[in-house]
Amino acid sequence: MATGVSRADADYVIGWYAVPTDDSTTVVDTVEQVTGRPARTFAPWAADHAERFQVSRVPAE
Repeated sequence: MATGVSRADADYVIGWYAVPTDDSTTVVDTVEQVTGRPARTFAPWAADHAERFQVSRVPAE
């Protein structure tokens, strides 16, 4: 493959998404146990941290 990953490895990883196991869709409270706060989805996290991903513009000289 172009990126140096073998076809067998690529097929294996793609298989994770093609046929997910029950464990991959089971919701657990591990994040809350570790951090003391409930887990959030990516969308609220990204909205709360959007400013960190903004490109700052440096004035041209």
